[in-house]
Amino acid sequence: MRKALIVAPFAALIASSASAQELTYGQLYASTAELSFDGVDVDDVDGEIYGGGFEFVVDSFTFSGDIARVSVEDFDTDIGAIAAEYTFTNGLSLGLEHARVDFEGIDASLNSIFAVYETGSVAVGASIGDSDDLEDEPVAVFASFDVSPNGTIGAELLTLDDTDILALYADYDADTYEFYASYVDFDGFDVLIFDTSFNISTKFAVTAGYANLSFDGGGDADAYSVGAKYGITDSVDIAASYGNLSVDSVDADVIAFGLEFEIGERTSARSSFTDVVGRTAGASTGSF
Repeated sequence: MRKALIVAPFAALIASSASAQELTYGQLYASTAELSFDGVDVDDVDGEIYGGGFEFVVDSFTFSGDIARVSVEDFDTDIGAIAAEYTFTNGLSLGLEHARVDFEGIDASLNSIFAVYETGSVAVGASIGDSDDLEDEPVAVFASFDVSPNGTIGAELLTLDDTDILALYADYDADTYEFYASYVDFDGFDVLIFDTSFNISTKFAVTAGYANLSFDGGGDADAYSVGAKYGITDSVDIAASYGNLSVDSVDADVIAFGLEFEIGERTSARSSFTDVVGRTAGASTGSF
């Protein structure tokens, strides 16, 4: 699994490609979080979360991927996805994605084909997948709308066997602050998150977030995070945060660190379901 320092050599590679005008957008990020539990029936239980991802836009091609690992005592979960897409001059993009989940020995993979069409401030898309581990073919549809030059709202509906999963999100990115909110309705529980950052100066920003998990059978969980982000250069940011996850009588303190490298401006409207779920999972554990 990737940790923060793995970004550095790839950042140098991206910069060299950009100078040759082969790359119009590039992003790499990595994060690590330590969880420390205490409460009823919990004695010195610790956990770790590792995550990372990338997105490159080279001419008309976009390559992206995400990977995450959650490890708490003997409980391990690995999630990963990789995608490639081609954008035509008429605004249509076609792509392929491979995703894999390893949950306590249950190994499931999914191959999908997706299409996205952008015109003006509106983008719509759909995907269909195939997996030997599922009874039916997963189908997803999504749409997004730019409500302003800096703000976007979107929705995605995924049908997984007999389960419908709905994700709604809003994203606003101004010069001085950023705001992100999402609501994800899973089978058995739903999650609401808020994530924001405010620029104190050109290099320093403070961050904060909150998440609430509500279970259909009763009960809920809350998580929050406060932190800071510092720009080492115009393209490289480092971040640190402290969070807390509270579930019934059990609490977990979460200390997280991250590193991001980004050049250019992201223009793709595609926000895959793994993007929304990934941010939701981070917020839900207090590891923004």
